[in-house]
Amino acid sequence: MAVTLMNARLVPLCVFALIIFGRLLAVYDGRDPGYDQAMLMANFPLPSIAAYFEPLPYFEQATALGSIIELDIATRIFGNEGLARFTAIRAVAAALAIWGYFILWRIMRRRLDVPDALLALALMASTNEVLLFTTNPKNYVNEFFFVCALLWAGIAYLDDPRAKRAAVFIGIAFLTCVFSFVAPLIFVAVGGGMLAETVSRNRGAGTSLADMRDQVVKLIGLGVVGMAISLIFHIWYTIPMTELDQAAYAGRYAHSFIDINPFFSDHNAVAFGGILNVFYLMIEPAYFPQVLYVAGIISLLPEIRFICLLIALVGLPSYWRRAPILAGGFMVGSLAFLALNGLHVLPIMSVRHFLFFTPFAVPSFAIGLIVVLRTVLTAVRLRALTPAIGYLLSLVLVGVAAVRSTDLENAEVSAHLKLVDQYQAKLWVYYGAQPSLRALRTDIMSRGDIEVIGLLDHRSTTRSWQLQARDEDNLTTSDDYVRRSAKWLSGNDPVWMLFAHFWPEETVPGKLTRFVDLAEADGRTCKRSDDKGGVLIFCALPSEFPEGLHTSLD
Repeated sequence: MAVTLMNARLVPLCVFALIIFGRLLAVYDGRDPGYDQAMLMANFPLPSIAAYFEPLPYFEQATALGSIIELDIATRIFGNEGLARFTAIRAVAAALAIWGYFILWRIMRRRLDVPDALLALALMASTNEVLLFTTNPKNYVNEFFFVCALLWAGIAYLDDPRAKRAAVFIGIAFLTCVFSFVAPLIFVAVGGGMLAETVSRNRGAGTSLADMRDQVVKLIGLGVVGMAISLIFHIWYTIPMTELDQAAYAGRYAHSFIDINPFFSDHNAVAFGGILNVFYLMIEPAYFPQVLYVAGIISLLPEIRFICLLIALVGLPSYWRRAPILAGGFMVGSLAFLALNGLHVLPIMSVRHFLFFTPFAVPSFAIGLIVVLRTVLTAVRLRALTPAIGYLLSLVLVGVAAVRSTDLENAEVSAHLKLVDQYQAKLWVYYGAQPSLRALRTDIMSRGDIEVIGLLDHRSTTRSWQLQARDEDNLTTSDDYVRRSAKWLSGNDPVWMLFAHFWPEETVPGKLTRFVDLAEADGRTCKRSDDKGGVLIFCALPSEFPEGLHTSLD
């Protein structure tokens, strides 16, 4: 009865429709780029094709070769002013994500029950981080898509191991190297999954040991070719391209590494907590932190993360039996990543860097959640409702995510800059807003009719550009930057003040007040306008305040 009420064919279509609808909303919402996105896009267009093979010139940014080509072409077509290129790139990213979800659905549907597969898909498509990074210029969605494509090609090869299908797999493996910085890690996970799938199939079919050995040897040979390509590409391209990024942010990465000796230490407690948080953010639904905050239990978030890990472990045995290609990738990949982290080779500090791993990790949690749900419902004699509740949960997840897709703004400055055009005066730019200015309105920096003050040196070096304004911890604004800002803002000429990404000021008493006080020190008065994540302030002597500007700033 319950399954009849929630038709097993209709619900997946509704889930996909909501996923697509949400991505369309995110693409055409017209939000300004976030901090990392602005720093990346400020580098384009590049001066020549030769620059594709050199570290990016600004903000110590790095991205894969395929992404560089994509972003450079988009910038040359749509220009480097305004949001047009961002909208185009977001559309491509969303299309790749949806294509990847379709591939994964086909893979999971063949192996898992519909409620399990659908919940896994809904979780993968509905987390806060996924909504953001599947509709922006960063490279992570490319890595996610090529994992899906490799899984499809790998399964096709295992179904019929002909030379033609092996060639398709190698071709996709090469494209994975072109579009991903983490191709070797992808091959570890996909290769581990293919090996587990091969062993599982042969055991179930009663294949002789000799035949199984031949298949495994061929598979290992295919894996060696793919890994060799990825390592060559990694040494030739990735290491030189990421040299400045790795040097500039080495201190931040160091906090995420596990120290083998001594193993039980405060440092490792923090590192393991960060690793657990990376897994948790792969499954955290949109708006879930806000729900915890309203419920007054946000302090229990560490315990919730640990419970989520336990639920994933509950689902692992069933996951391993039914989808060994995904479960094997989850196990092999997790062990390999932890080992590389312990060797201080692979920092594990942000879920976006591991978006490619969600096809392996998330289904284990989804299956575990269904197992827990079924156990509870069985205890109250409502077991038959399990599929219906699973379907309903999937619909709720993607529905809420569609709403969240219209609420991704975090650094809106475009409207503020249009106002700056209307009332020309000096423009002082807080360092957190400088990537947005360079990515959205380089014309303001170069045309000459507006004097832009307070700009730092944005050129990439082995030292983070932000350290020109921050203390050595690269987290807090330095007193020296405040003193230099006092010089920039001295006098009584009219001046605009543009702020974005000012989280270092959130812990300072008065927050932005100390900068406003600098502007008012010589008799000016200031009027403020707020947008999501962006603040524009105009300061002038009372007698020189433009008529009508008070209304424009409201």
